[in-house]
Amino acid sequence: MNVRRIGSRSLFLVLALVVSTGLATGPASAGETPATQENGHARVLGPDGYKSLKLGMSEQDAVATGLLTGGENHGECSYYHFVPGEGTMPRSSGIFISETDGVYVIGGTSKMRTPELIRRGHSFQRLLAAYPYLEQDSVFDFLYTTPVPGNPEAGYRFVVHGGEVQDFALELLGKGC
Repeated sequence: MNVRRIGSRSLFLVLALVVSTGLATGPASAGETPATQENGHARVLGPDGYKSLKLGMSEQDAVATGLLTGGENHGECSYYHFVPGEGTMPRSSGIFISETDGVYVIGGTSKMRTPELIRRGHSFQRLLAAYPYLEQDSVFDFLYTTPVPGNPEAGYRFVVHGGEVQDFALELLGKGC
């Protein structure tokens, strides 16, 4: 039997993504268009962050972007959501910040997409076409990871259920609480 050990920081992220499949806020409301543009600019998550929020940024600098709300402190880790104008996200998703590594996970919202045009609701086939190096997790069959084009220090995690992308996040590889 092949046993794979999962580190505490990986387990924390996996559990957050697992829970998000059950607590997702559902499709965008009538006033929201998935992956909309703001002032003519697409809401793109990646390759190094979202708007002025960047992977590796300190908590103080991340909060100063004005993009975050609802901070919770859990020892070495803090957890935030995006302000409502950035789209909806599952309660279990968010922005995870480590005292030592800074911002290490940025969860996607209903208004975001990747630079490769993937967003919530897209088919698994479309996801695979956009990310040919996509790998299924050996423990959680609904979880897929891929390198981020243009950023060798980052990866995307996608939750796929029923043949479609349910949630996604950008993360610093090997970092976290």
